[in-house]
Amino acid sequence: MVFLCPKPLEGLTKGLVLSAIALVSVSQKAYAASQETAWPVKITLSQRLRYEYLQNFTIQGPRDIADGFLLERFRLGALYEKGSFRAFMELQDAHGIDTHLSREDFGRKDPYENPMDLRQAYIAYDVLTLPLKVKAGRQILSYWDNRVFGPGEWGNTGRYNWDAFKLMLKKGPFWADAFYARQVYNDPYHFDGGREPFHVWSAFAGWTRGVGSLETFLALKDGQAKGSVRRHEHRFSAGVRLKGNVFNRVELEGFLIPQWGKLGEEPIHAMGAMASVGYRLKAPWKPRVSLAYAYASGDKNPSDRKSGTFDGVFGAIDMYYGRMNLFSWQNLKDYQASVELSPLKRMEARLDYHFFMLDRSRDAWYFGMNNRVTRGKDAGEGLRLGHELDFVLKYKAFKNLEFQAGFGHFFPGERVKSVGAFEGMNWYFFQTEWHFL
Repeated sequence: MVFLCPKPLEGLTKGLVLSAIALVSVSQKAYAASQETAWPVKITLSQRLRYEYLQNFTIQGPRDIADGFLLERFRLGALYEKGSFRAFMELQDAHGIDTHLSREDFGRKDPYENPMDLRQAYIAYDVLTLPLKVKAGRQILSYWDNRVFGPGEWGNTGRYNWDAFKLMLKKGPFWADAFYARQVYNDPYHFDGGREPFHVWSAFAGWTRGVGSLETFLALKDGQAKGSVRRHEHRFSAGVRLKGNVFNRVELEGFLIPQWGKLGEEPIHAMGAMASVGYRLKAPWKPRVSLAYAYASGDKNPSDRKSGTFDGVFGAIDMYYGRMNLFSWQNLKDYQASVELSPLKRMEARLDYHFFMLDRSRDAWYFGMNNRVTRGKDAGEGLRLGHELDFVLKYKAFKNLEFQAGFGHFFPGERVKSVGAFEGMNWYFFQTEWHFL
């Protein structure tokens, strides 16, 4: 495995890091053998390399450009466990190599660059007298299959990580989590100590019985609205989710998320929803077919002093609204059909088709990084955004080594063409990911 380190931290190369890890690993085993006891520290390490080629767009929006680049991400962690106590720390070093975009194009939140920095650092404790766990510090939050809270792991630096305090309760088929969190900047210039100017309070609960589950949540986002220094955002999101199997092969899922509160002086009335059905056939290659529909309300009239745009909460978008990341979960209708196959024991293939429309024509097309492409009088004509076709192939060569490759093509609709993006957009990638220990 070759490690790329274009910007080492104070002369510390990844080769030296690997040597130190190997020495620690050998020392752990030697100590454990001599003491006939388990070493309480576990070292984790991963290296991911991905080459991407984008045509007629970038991560910031439609653009008459072809950009081929390498994304490199290195993570090193240490987990200490002693009885009911755990402590974990993880470093991340991420770089975008040979891309047309620079740090100045992103400012303080760069999705490609995050020189050696702190990704996670938390302590956790199991309260033995109660079915309760406590977790405090920098951590990852993931709920509802990453749709509501998700780390955004496909991105090179990870889209979300949090400084949070969390309580977790589990009793039989019932579980509940509650937390307070602040989102952390992935700052390419400084230590990741800065936080987004809002606070998040949230509670999730679920109940599972057999092959079905019922889940609910309530979240409050309070602070400065994105893109504005003048408006305070006080947004509640609440949701109910049903998920289960019917006849052992039909998989059903659906949820509804209303939002309310205030954005500046404007009352918020927004809605998000999703429904899906999947079926696993009894046939070679284990085929699975599925249909899904995702909805996020848009703003009917930007001048009526009411906010109708769904916020998307803090969910990942990489797996759900097209693999090309052309759309956020805002002012969107996404009709999806998928086919999954397993030609070999360690191989998975997936083909997705999406048809995208806006919910409201006078609201914006929200690009993957929440960039507004069009708005108001300059919004263009029509609701049809276009069609996207994605194919992804995964192969797990060994327990700790996985390869992925894929492509995507976007066929622009009338709304996209109205802003000058007449050409189809193409995306290709090849990725290797390796885990150690």
